[in-house]
Amino acid sequence: MPQIAALIDALLDAGACRPLAADLIVASWCDLVITAIGAGEDTTCLLADPITADGAFGELMTWCLEGRVPQRYLPYAITGPLVHDQTLIERIRRALD
Repeated sequence: MPQIAALIDALLDAGACRPLAADLIVASWCDLVITAIGAGEDTTCLLADPITADGAFGELMTWCLEGRVPQRYLPYAITGPLVHDQTLIERIRRALD
């Protein structure tokens, strides 16, 4: 996470959009959760982290699984889910419930 924080600082120094840059930490956590679930690992500790209560976590996971792009990303993203493996999608949904 310190490297991501440094990246965010560099992006902000370069004039990046603050809300999008701030999502990098949450997006990294989403990726970590998805990767762990895909590898069949226990995600109890990952999902207990307070970052999962952040509204952005839910928005980004919904984008990954259902394709609903958060409003702040609409100018930059194509619509549609980011995860296409239906088995993995169901495993992620079960873990998040």
